[in-house]
Amino acid sequence: MTISLKELLLSADPVAELKALHKKGELAALDPSLAALEMSIPAGYHHKDNLQHSFQVLQNAIDREVNGADLILRTAALFHDIGKPKTREFGAKGVVTFTMHELVGAKLVKRILPKHGYSKEELESISLLVLLHMRSHTFKEGWSESAVRRLATDAGSNLQLERLIVVFYSDVTSSHFSRKSGIHSSLDELSDELARVKKSDARAALRPALDGREVAELLNIELGPELGKVMRFLNSDENVGLSRDATVELLKKKFLS
Repeated sequence: MTISLKELLLSADPVAELKALHKKGELAALDPSLAALEMSIPAGYHHKDNLQHSFQVLQNAIDREVNGADLILRTAALFHDIGKPKTREFGAKGVVTFTMHELVGAKLVKRILPKHGYSKEELESISLLVLLHMRSHTFKEGWSESAVRRLATDAGSNLQLERLIVVFYSDVTSSHFSRKSGIHSSLDELSDELARVKKSDARAALRPALDGREVAELLNIELGPELGKVMRFLNSDENVGLSRDATVELLKKKFLS
């Protein structure tokens, strides 16, 4: 093994490289925790092949990249389920659970990835994506504005939020078209709501170039209903973004001419 994990993930075809290592029995030499995702399953139980699933999630994430290879995104996609081997439990009637695997995984990547040359900042970004990758599963009844705001806040930055949305989409590897389509439709709604909230917040943050005191002095009016009317005029969509000089000229033309 001479290629590093970072070099592999930034190569032309990381998934092909990983599958080749797995086929040759050399994946554990790259990282034992990745090889551990291929878990034997006792008779009477069933769950997906988490190693092959992780390979597919990585490929899906790569297919959604728009600004070139993103090491943080690719690493999070490959390691998103890394906590499953440590959290697997066998219940009644063939049920297998991986409770809180995202939390365990977020901690594990901070122990696993330093040996692969990841910086503290990279570790924090990847760990956060692993921690939040199950968040989309908690919104079965639609995306409320408060839930969308909380998700954006927890992601921490626009770039991390964009990566997280890609991970959400990429984690859908079901072969059943109706299930896959339904989940993607929900994620489409999330993307639309995020864009709406972002636009709404940007508009709410806008303020007229002049404050109430400055307007009162310019127009020689007192605080009260008349000033309130002028300020509502300045807060309209067409006027709120005007420069200071343009605002002064507009007020003079409308209220002093």
